[in-house]
Amino acid sequence: MSAEIKHKFVDYLDQLGKNNDKSNDYLKTFIDKYGVVNRITKGEDMDAEDVFHDFFFFCTTKSFKSFCAVNVLIENEFFQDALIVLRPVYENYLVLSYLIKNPMEIDEILAKRLGFAAGKYEKVKDSKGRIVRGKLVDPETQEIFNYGISLDKIARNGMFEMDGRIHEILYKFLSEFVHPNMICSGAYIDNEKGKFSYEGSESFFIPMWMSVYLQTIILHLVSSFTIANKSMRKKLESICVRNSLQLIDFFHFLSEQSEDNKMKLAPLLIRLEIIKF
Repeated sequence: MSAEIKHKFVDYLDQLGKNNDKSNDYLKTFIDKYGVVNRITKGEDMDAEDVFHDFFFFCTTKSFKSFCAVNVLIENEFFQDALIVLRPVYENYLVLSYLIKNPMEIDEILAKRLGFAAGKYEKVKDSKGRIVRGKLVDPETQEIFNYGISLDKIARNGMFEMDGRIHEILYKFLSEFVHPNMICSGAYIDNEKGKFSYEGSESFFIPMWMSVYLQTIILHLVSSFTIANKSMRKKLESICVRNSLQLIDFFHFLSEQSEDNKMKLAPLLIRLEIIKF
């Protein structure tokens, strides 16, 4: 890598770091201002809108804490572990995007899961006692119903069609670091010494740009959330546009470095173009 390219990397990462901090501040402000728990204030008299409200803020608050954890991990050079933390953040985004477009699926996403966890529903078994995948039964009524939606289906049927293409690349990549998959072993090897290493990483910039990317698409969803007033939505839209422009510029720079980068980043660039406007 030439000195000129290294200098550009440093400039991009410096700007991404600032965008990362600013985005997290905006997400925190939104949660602090609007994150009232309807489940407690309204008790049993909850409608679908109340349920979605609480689930929305559960996902955004959970994501905010994960972004804070990612910052600590990056600062301490635990770059691979930062990617592990970012995968559930990505899943939070996909589920929220899916529910905004398919609000009637809140029962499938939330109610059935909670019912099963609380013991209200049970797994269905066949005549030989084997569990039937994708089915639950209400032991009181003996009603059998479908259970579970694949993350792939959720990704392909959310607010933005391009998320389906991005999912093919992004989820696979993040999952490689979550599981004991040797395909990511290079991130734990010092090639010069020919030894496994827990220090440093040549891909230190990946968790940073991915964190800003996920912040941007989550804030883009948040900016359309009707509970936010006009002033708050305008601020959120502004940071989303700023982030998307910075990321587009950075992704073009990365794409110039290799054909593999160009291929993998192409759908993310299309997704960011939507936010830019």
